[in-house]
Amino acid sequence: KNAALFHKLNIDTIGDLLFHFPREYQKFPAAGTIADAAKSDGKAAIYAKVQEQPNIQRVRGMSLLKFRIIDRAGQCAVVTFFNMPYLKNSIKTDRTYVFYGSLHRKNSTDFLSHPKMYSCEEYGQLEGYLAPVYTRTKGLTDQAFYKHCMNALQSVDEIEEYLPEEILKENDFLSVREALFCLHAPSDMEEALRARKRFAYEEFFLFFLATKSGRNRMTKV
Repeated sequence: KNAALFHKLNIDTIGDLLFHFPREYQKFPAAGTIADAAKSDGKAAIYAKVQEQPNIQRVRGMSLLKFRIIDRAGQCAVVTFFNMPYLKNSIKTDRTYVFYGSLHRKNSTDFLSHPKMYSCEEYGQLEGYLAPVYTRTKGLTDQAFYKHCMNALQSVDEIEEYLPEEILKENDFLSVREALFCLHAPSDMEEALRARKRFAYEEFFLFFLATKSGRNRMTKV
């Protein structure tokens, strides 16, 4: 099943997978209050308690699961999920979660639509982490991409190095294996950019060699 999904992205080998680089990175911010989230331009993390039992309504042929949350400052917001009624049994009243998503306001009420929910312990491990975001197809998640890339990197003994040793040393480039690790699991953006710089140089280097080889063949003819 996974092979068929990867094939849609022209990923058929381990090499194809490893060189399918993240298009961007998502940094998980520190969890705060609803007021903090309202000041954010994008997604934010809210540390809040489920205030009431989730209920399910029918809206234009779809199921709408909704419930109210309250943060440590006493401010409330409404969380909504469309066509996900099965979540009702897993959401516990009076339990505190971290809700990660985009907050919007309507008729004096703050709403969080389809946020990701984490236990406080889970989010504590993610806070500040750079998560890779891939170009993908339906059925594949960024987490699945990351998992398969890490498994591949740990299981492959040798990855062909195209750049000569003197070029690596002269430019302080990472080795191909190090660069792949830094692209798929960077500790910070500086590390990811350093890896991208190495592969950008490699692409130019191989293009130059191919062009030079073509010219040599034309000269011999």
